[in-house]
Order: sequence, then structure tokens, then C-alpha cells
Amino acid sequence: MVFNSYLFLLVFLPLLLAGWFGLNHRGHFRLAEYFMTGMSVWFYGMFGLWPLLIIFGTILWNYMISLAADRLQSRAAAAQESTALQQTGVQAAAAQTPLAGKQQAGTARRLRLLMAAGICGNLLVLAVFKYLPVVSDKAGFALPVGLSFYVFSQISFVIDRCRGEIAHDRFGNYVLYVMFFPKLAEGPITMYDEIMRQFRDPERRRFHPENFTRGWILLTLGLGKKLLLADNLAAAAAYGFSAAYYSDFLTGILAICCYAFQLYMDFSGFCDMGMGIGWMLNIELPVNFDAPYKTVSFGKFWQKWHMTLTRFFTKYVYIPLGGSRKGRARTVLNIMIVFLLSALWHGASVNYLIWGVLSGALVAAYHLWSHRRKPAQERAKTVAPMAGQPAQAAKPAASAAAAVVKTAGARVLTFGLFCFTLVFFGAQRPDLSLAFLRCMKYLRFPGNLLRLSGNISLPELFVVDKAASMLSPQLAQYVKLAELVVLVAVCVALVNGRRCAREIAQTMRLSRSSGVLMGLLFTWCMISMTGVSTYLYFKF
Repeated sequence: MVFNSYLFLLVFLPLLLAGWFGLNHRGHFRLAEYFMTGMSVWFYGMFGLWPLLIIFGTILWNYMISLAADRLQSRAAAAQESTALQQTGVQAAAAQTPLAGKQQAGTARRLRLLMAAGICGNLLVLAVFKYLPVVSDKAGFALPVGLSFYVFSQISFVIDRCRGEIAHDRFGNYVLYVMFFPKLAEGPITMYDEIMRQFRDPERRRFHPENFTRGWILLTLGLGKKLLLADNLAAAAAYGFSAAYYSDFLTGILAICCYAFQLYMDFSGFCDMGMGIGWMLNIELPVNFDAPYKTVSFGKFWQKWHMTLTRFFTKYVYIPLGGSRKGRARTVLNIMIVFLLSALWHGASVNYLIWGVLSGALVAAYHLWSHRRKPAQERAKTVAPMAGQPAQAAKPAASAAAAVVKTAGARVLTFGLFCFTLVFFGAQRPDLSLAFLRCMKYLRFPGNLLRLSGNISLPELFVVDKAASMLSPQLAQYVKLAELVVLVAVCVALVNGRRCAREIAQTMRLSRSSGVLMGLLFTWCMISMTGVSTYLYFKF
């Protein structure tokens, strides 16, 4: 089941909201949790019985790891408490040295081994169902939807449990955490406590009209991103990569822009829908996007794009490896390791590995450049007061204009570098990526532009397309091209706006006019569901 379906919006979601808030209103809190879990099982079960069996297998494995860790931690705590009760004063301090120290070291060693076993078990699931079909086409395994997302969420749970950062919980609560449907298919990758502490809050189990309304607004905006923008750009982007050998500069630029905006609107649209549903249920999901296309450096770009995956690798890989604390060479190595792991998370394709190396190299280059630039900036700050006041007073307007141009140029450069990496991320094979780049040296008009734009079909402009084709077939081709350019321009305007969808939903004035506007957008999205819709990140 997907968010942009009649079954979900007209049947599943109303039943879920009525059952959840109805049971909680009557004080049946445990039954409400079982109801939420059951509805989440229904949601994920629509993808098939096989994916459902796999996710339940991972749940059982990770909960057994948590149970074993709880026993070890309980025994260690009991032994320490028993020693403290038997000894007093100086004797207690002495008792902590040889025997108690060995017990603590032994417990810590067993917990590390248990954590390693838990991580390896999760990675084995990824290896079998995600990478084995790449090695052998005869393996016959279909990739379960959301596998990478819920496996990484459970790896974070295992690590935090074995470190003692979170407590052991009931099995029903753990199943609810993993199966909670708004984050299940495409993330975000969540931490256990940030979700379950909200379910423990009695106030969040009450129906809040404003939260519900703002959640519905965010759900509607996410639907618009997905259905009206991403799905309409999909055909042009797919054609751009498939016809890489016949491309040219203008066609390549438009095709990669289509793919970049399709990717963003598709993934962030899903996250907006999931977060909006969470708001309706009074559950906050972590933010996964924060206007990445507005960033002015490639290093900061990844702090805004797929933020929960970045958080996961930062906490569990980058920082344990030393982060940026062990010199520049080690920092560059750690960055490259993180991006190679990120590439493998997306898939075992050679193109993903190339994308990971390129992205890691660009981030590492930015890191080195920014560190070289800091001493020069610090020197400029010390010299600036000696420059004299008249020169400073004469240039505020010029400085403001220069800053605007500089920011715009930095955004364009960052977006261009990201699009360059997407040439490898979006193509199926390295030869298509290289052909795509080679053909960029040919500058001709219209080139392959008309064939590219001919792949889009906007039902809203059916009458316009029909009238243009009746007047002239050639005119109809240029009308299609204009439509595609306008569609990309709309995406550019939206991603560079002052507020993202989440901020719009949070701050929108709840009035009759805004209600009518969002109602019209929701109706438009409902009508647009008749087309074919796929999610790019389902394959990850």
C-alpha cells in the first residue's frame, strides 16, 4: 500500500484515525497500540506475504539480541549491587578493584560480542536479499520494500541497547516501533527512543484538531510533490538516461535537471506525507530533508539531504572511526568510508560505487578547502579594523549585491556538482553514464530536446496539446518542450522558496481561504492518482 492511493486515503487512514483515537479516548491504551500495530501490518502486508515474513524475522532476531543484552546487564547490575551491600566504607572501594573490575570488563566484552552478532545478522539479511540477486540472476529473490530503512533502524536499536543508552522494552512495543507504517517503506531511519517516548506520552494520544489539520496540509503538499511534479518528470528523466548515446548538451542538461527534481520531489514528498500522517497522530518523525538545493557548499549539502542516513553514519561509523579529530588525512579517509558505505546501502551496482567515490571526494575536497580558508578569514578579520571607516561606509549596497550574486553562484555550483554525481546514480550502467557525459560536448538545437519532452503527458494540458497538434505537429512538439521547461521552472521556484513544505504546513494561517486552497490541491491530487506512480527509493 502506498500513501497516494484511494485505498489508503479513503479507507485505511480514516479507519486508522478513528480506531486509534477512539480506543485511546476510552482508556484502552494497550489495545490502541495493538490496533496501530495491526494496521501497520496490513499496510506493509499489501506489498506481499514474503516481505512481511522477512520483516518479522528481523524483528525476532533483534529482539532476542535485546533480551540477551538485558540479561547480561541485569546480572552485572545485580552483582555490583550485591558487592556494594556486602562491603562498606574503605572495603567497598577496595572491592571495586580486582574482582568487580574483571566482572565489568567481562560483561562489556560479552555485550560487544552480542552487538557484533546483532549487526552481522542484520547485514546478512541485507546481503542475501539485496546483493545476492546481483551476483546471481537465478537467485530469484525480490527486494522487500523498505528493507534498508528498517534494517538500519534496527541496527541502531541493537547498538544503543548493547551500549546501555536505551532500556529493554516489551516485545509489543518493539514490534510497534519497527512496523509503524509512516516510516516503514521509505524511512526516515529512526532511533528507538525518539519514537517510543512519544507513544508513552498520554497527551499525544488525544485528538488535537490543529495538529490534525496541519498534518493534513503537509500530507497534501507531499502528495502534490509526488503526483504533480515527480511523476510528471519521471518519463522525461528515464528517457534522458536510456537515450544517452543520442543526447547532446541541452538535452543532457534538461534531462539531468528532470531527474534531480524528480528524485527530490519523490523522496521528500514521501517524507512529507509520512510526517504529515505522523502529525495527524501527534507523532513527530525526524526531519529527513531541509532544503538541500539551497545549500551553498557540497559539504553542507549532505547535512540537508537524507538527514537520517547521514545521522546514522555519523553516529555509528564516522565518529567511532575518529571523525575529524585525528588529522586531515584520517578525516578524508573517514569521509570516503562513509560515502562508500552509503553507496553500498543504495545497492551493489558499479554506478553506485562510482557515485559514492565522487560524492566522497567532493565532500573531502570541500573539507580541505574550508580548513585552508579559515586562517585567511581570521587574518582578514584582524586587518579589517585598520582599513579605515570611509571605505567601509561607501560600499554597503555593492557588498549586498555582491553577496547575493555570490550566494546564487554557490548554489548553482553545488547543484551542478550534485547533478554531475547523479549521472552515475541515475543510470543503470557505467557505459550509459559515460555516453551521457561524452554527448554533453555537442551543442545543437533542438537536438534531442523534442523527443525528450515528448515523453511527458500532462492531463491538465490535454486540450492545449490537442489544439496544438491540430494546428501543426511541429507546433505540438514545441508546446510539449515549453511545458517541460515550465515544469522544471516550477520545481526551481519551489526548492528556492523561503519556506519548505514542512514550514508552510507549520506556519500557514488556518482560515477559510487556506482551507479552500488546500482542498483544491487535494482534489487535484486525487484526480491525478489515475496515472502510473512509482517510488524511486522503493528499490533501496
